[in-house]
Amino acid sequence: FNKYTYNKEYKFKGETGANSGKFEEVSSGEVVTGNSLDYVYAVYPYQEQTAIGNSGVITLNLPARQSYRAGSFGLGANTMVSATTGTDLLFKNLCGYLVLKLYGDGVSVKSIALKGNGGEPLSGAASVTATVGDVPSMSFASSGTSEEISLVCEAPVELGATADDATVFWLVVPPTTFQEGFTIIVTDPNGGTFEKYANI
Repeated sequence: FNKYTYNKEYKFKGETGANSGKFEEVSSGEVVTGNSLDYVYAVYPYQEQTAIGNSGVITLNLPARQSYRAGSFGLGANTMVSATTGTDLLFKNLCGYLVLKLYGDGVSVKSIALKGNGGEPLSGAASVTATVGDVPSMSFASSGTSEEISLVCEAPVELGATADDATVFWLVVPPTTFQEGFTIIVTDPNGGTFEKYANI
């Protein structure tokens, strides 16, 4: 949102894994601006339905389905926002991470689900306030949300056999207070499940 409320898509032109680089606008073939804004706002990853109001409040969707990636979170799972007076964008994470270390001899994982035992929303429609030079804040909408996040492995991931050789899984989790703890459900390729309850 380059000082206007119209949502435009940009592509990162830097090297994969780089912490900085230039962006290039993806041509839409039409010239639309929308209402003017005081600042430049940006959201990663791009979603066509992401919008911004005249006051600078961003509405977006946090993904309910995340893809497994060895050693990190999956592509597009880690929503970031930026607010600036110029064109140098400093993106700040909107969410945090739950890192699971799983092990088991001869065990493979197809998916992992996370849900709050108190029914807390974990994905879906959210509003974000991004302020220049400050940490963004967010809240979920009253509808259009889900109480679960799923981490899906495209191909089953075989676990390390011992605790010293545990396999690490990253789930991107929005700022949430789990009033009654949370539950993790691990599913293997045959549909078998392992469930773990945590009260924190």
